[in-house]
Amino acid sequence: MATRTPSEQTNEEAQQGMEVGREACIEVSELNLYYGSFLAVQDVNMRIERFKATALIGASGCGKSTFLRSLNRMHELVPGARAEGHVTLEGDDIYAANIDPVSIRRKVGMVFRPRTPSRRCRSTTTLRQA
Repeated sequence: MATRTPSEQTNEEAQQGMEVGREACIEVSELNLYYGSFLAVQDVNMRIERFKATALIGASGCGKSTFLRSLNRMHELVPGARAEGHVTLEGDDIYAANIDPVSIRRKVGMVFRPRTPSRRCRSTTTLRQA
């Protein structure tokens, strides 16, 4: 079958694409993340669906970035860090002993923005330096 642009798809093909979108791409169950003996993230259970936007909202320092890093096994690069629980990517447990962390990182990319102080913080910092 020839490739079609989205405007050329039939309603049936579009419906099939929507059904695929409902499949879980990543499933997390009973995930606990530690730094040494410190429990940083506790009992996360969620599914992230393919082709759906997912937002993590929380206060500074609540574990959002730690959780995101666990989805491609970057969390374990920190000495003493460990994960307990299950994270599956397209049905495969990413923390299974036979899974290469590099292969997971090729499938699950991370982009981190540089920290920039807010306008108020810059003003306060400037005043204190004067």
